[in-house]
Amino acid sequence: MRALYGRARPFTDAELATVADLIAQAGGRAWAQRRAEAEIERAYECLARLEANTSARIALEALADYVVGRDR
Repeated sequence: MRALYGRARPFTDAELATVADLIAQAGGRAWAQRRAEAEIERAYECLARLEANTSARIALEALADYVVGRDR
């Protein structure tokens, strides 16, 4: 991966697939998913401080669920 990132030209589609596979094998995708879920939980805690179930709050929670790719 270091060799791929160390050059000046853009990645080919095949190289992008290789890099994505290397990141997943190294645990990067799983780490990013865990971090995203932790940040979303923090966001929900902040939103929960709002006293009303406003349409904005509901929309933000739905957007967060969509971005992280989970069902609540």
